[in-house]
Amino acid sequence: MYVTALPLLRKVVWLVLNELRNKPQNEFLRLFASRQRVRKQTLDEVLQDPITLESEPLLAAVFGLQRMYQMENEAMTKELTVDDVMAIGDKLRKQAIASGTVKERLAGLAPEEVLAALTPEQMAELFEQLKALLGEQAPAQPKHRKPSTKR
Repeated sequence: MYVTALPLLRKVVWLVLNELRNKPQNEFLRLFASRQRVRKQTLDEVLQDPITLESEPLLAAVFGLQRMYQMENEAMTKELTVDDVMAIGDKLRKQAIASGTVKERLAGLAPEEVLAALTPEQMAELFEQLKALLGEQAPAQPKHRKPSTKR
């Protein structure tokens, strides 16, 4: 940050994104730095942050910015808006998720979260599959007798 001693401009503060220290509180500002090296380093760090990975809009924004920076040397026929960048990022986020294995896609989800995503028809099908699986593999259970009421 730069501040001038000139009385007329003393309330003007210059924030030079390329020169911000590499600290967590500066990460999201550094994403907009003009130097590619600074942006790339920051993008790599942000994508390792669990907070980024848990937020769909934030992850879409980071992916969108990453793609926009990759395209900056290409001849662009259209000016990109914030909505365009977010749409590009959301598409990339969904592609990244879809490209993972089932185990990778379900990692970190509680069983309730997995089941909440199923339709009633899928739940019924899953229930039938579980019944069949448990019926084949379940050890024989002793039959319970009703307690005698006679004394």
